Amino acid sequence: ARAASRSKMILGHGIDDESMSYLESLQGYEVLRDRFPGSEGWVRYVAIPGLWHCRGGTGPTDTVEALLDALIPWVEKGQAPTAIRANRLTYEGGREKSMLLCTEPLRARLKAPGLDFKDAANWECRAPNAPRRK
Repeated sequence: ARAASRSKMILGHGIDDESMSYLESLQGYEVLRDRFPGSEGWVRYVAIPGLWHCRGGTGPTDTVEALLDALIPWVEKGQAPTAIRANRLTYEGGREKSMLLCTEPLRARLKAPGLDFKDAANWECRAPNAPRRK
């Protein structure tokens, strides 16, 4: 029934949240995933570096927009997100940095040493402990 509804959900939680550890919501996601086989077809979890509770911190400032932009092609075209680009914007409207947000269990890793870490294009989503691609 859930698959027929085309309902999708991306859960996001700031890693630097001072109110509740993102590990608690990750644990909740894992319980949901384990309880409902096939849930990868309708739910994803994203831990957001630098984000405080709801907003603020050193993380991206356009998280809501970035997650929505990832959700739309998943609902409309069946393209599930694994990597989501988010930005930290300045008050003047410029971009301070872009970040790659990865869906669980993937982790953002710099593609090679020495690359500009403030550019999401220099990052890739990989399984934990996976070797860097050559």
